[in-house]
Amino acid sequence: RLNLLILFLTKTRKKSRTVVQLKIPYSNSSLDLKNQPNTVCEKCGRIKYSAQIAGFFPSLISKDQLGKLGMIKSQEYFGSSASAHQKLFIDRSLLNKVMKYKPKISLIPTAPYANL
Repeated sequence: RLNLLILFLTKTRKKSRTVVQLKIPYSNSSLDLKNQPNTVCEKCGRIKYSAQIAGFFPSLISKDQLGKLGMIKSQEYFGSSASAHQKLFIDRSLLNKVMKYKPKISLIPTAPYANL
C-alpha cells in the first residue's frame, strides 16, 4: 500500500483538494545490472548507471514486494551528477488502473524475471 502526503498550496498554505504526493517505498531487491556500465560519483560516492540501456530495462531480482505495494523505487541511480535519478516500477494491475486517466508518462518494459 502506498502512503499519501498532503500537499499545501504555496500562496495560501491551504491543503490541496485535488493533488496529493505519493510516498513511494524503496525496493528491497536489487536490479540485475551485472553487465551494465557504471561510474562512482566523486561527490556522493554512489554507483550510477548509464541512463541509456539498450533493449529491455533490467528487472528486479524479486517481484514479491512490487506485487504487494504496486509501485516501488529502485535502489540504484541512473544518469550522472545532479541529473541522476531512481527508476519507478509499477505493477501491471496498478498500471492498468492509472492508464484509465491517460497520464503523460514514458513506460519502459522490463526484462522477464529470472526466478520465474
